[in-house]
Amino acid sequence: MASPAREPCKRTRFAASETKGDCLTASVARSLFCTAKRHQAHRISARRAAAHANPRRMTWHDTCNLQGSVAFRLQSLMPNRAKHRKQLSLRGLRTFCVAGKHLSFRIASEELHITASAVSRQIKALEQEVGRPLFDRSNPSLTFTEDGERLFDSVNHLITELDTVTAHFRNRQQRDLLRISVQPFFSSELLVPRLADFTLNYPHIDIHLDSTDEDAERHPVEADVSIRIFKRAPAGMAADAFLPLRQVPACSPDLYKKLVDTEGRVVQSFPILKHSSRTDDWDRWCEDSGVALPAPTTTLTLDSTVALVSAAERGVGVTLAPIPAANERFDQGHLKRLYVHEVQTPYRYYFVSTRQAARTEAVRAFRRWTLDTFAGLR
Repeated sequence: MASPAREPCKRTRFAASETKGDCLTASVARSLFCTAKRHQAHRISARRAAAHANPRRMTWHDTCNLQGSVAFRLQSLMPNRAKHRKQLSLRGLRTFCVAGKHLSFRIASEELHITASAVSRQIKALEQEVGRPLFDRSNPSLTFTEDGERLFDSVNHLITELDTVTAHFRNRQQRDLLRISVQPFFSSELLVPRLADFTLNYPHIDIHLDSTDEDAERHPVEADVSIRIFKRAPAGMAADAFLPLRQVPACSPDLYKKLVDTEGRVVQSFPILKHSSRTDDWDRWCEDSGVALPAPTTTLTLDSTVALVSAAERGVGVTLAPIPAANERFDQGHLKRLYVHEVQTPYRYYFVSTRQAARTEAVRAFRRWTLDTFAGLR
């Protein structure tokens, strides 16, 4: 009597049917599934590190459960013949997901710390691997193709989960990862120059700093902490106002000489530079100072504080420079006050996190450091 055929092992069983539309997802899924298996190969060293970790942190068993969940879902995406296909580049997939999240190669390059041309090359290599275009480059703004959107929806959350697992076990000691979102000008002028002090005092906390998002009054969902401008504390969040926003008219030293007479009076009209999300700033300054400005020669509206200050430094026009963030620009002579009056705006810089994140050790440490560091800044 013939023995019954052995049932395939659950670890290598894949879906029985395949359609043309499955080919792209299958190849992607196979690559990510193999990556998840490689992470499990470090089980022994990670278990030893976890034995000494804070019990409230993510344990090795929690991580294995997450990896198993990711791997199981990847299996479910794979048709039978997909296992014979060439594996896609995980680096290319991660670059694709970051570019797809922002729909910008430039912003993706800043987040990944590579050049925009390197992002473009990796995307082109991935498109060659999958055999079809993923982005439509015919328009000024970057958009997905139909295949690109389907690929992004399939793999973006898987890449995020694998990155989270890797962040917890990328060395023998379990470390904290703190994801911080800060508006660009505050980041470059005030936060980054002082971060060495925080890392010196908290060497076990790794920082991922995203300074690409200019939006005010919004806490990015992917961040543990954000430092942003708000009129009032955001509802439902843990928020601390720690620095008021003041503004003063400023321009380049060369433009200042053209606009002001020997007695320090403004005698010429000038171009006004405005922020696109705060177009009433100049009206507020005029009302608070009692100064009647000459009719502007032109008005330029830009979408970021970095762009406004850079344009003012190059003599394009006069902007309302943020104080104290722009203090160093004045000290170094890159900017000069056209008027001395500073206006106190209704905005404040807030330290924001979800209430759940606010209870973690890393967020508590960074909150204490931030409030102490900027408490006396004026």
